[in-house]
Amino acid sequence: MLHQPKDIEKLFPLRSTDVVARLRVQLPDAPINSHTFQAIIFKNKIREDAQLHYRVEVANMSLFSEKVVDLIVQKARLPDWLRNARNSYAAHLREQRERRKMRKDGK
Repeated sequence: MLHQPKDIEKLFPLRSTDVVARLRVQLPDAPINSHTFQAIIFKNKIREDAQLHYRVEVANMSLFSEKVVDLIVQKARLPDWLRNARNSYAAHLREQRERRKMRKDGK
């Protein structure tokens, strides 16, 4: 099977800052910032969806498709959706800190 080369710049034209800027315009009343965007990515497993996310390993950079903005705008209108994403991400970060502390303490 031959793999068709993808035009990454056309399929994934947005960086995180671009997505956040667009979300702020489309959701002016929502508390959107880079932390909230990371929470959304985590909670909704966006990095695992090849139609929404592309990882440029050499540059250590994530790129996103236009579809990710549409998806987030649609879901952000659901009650407590953003809050649930932030809460899940906060719990994940707490667990990571605890694991690192346990490794450091030798437990």
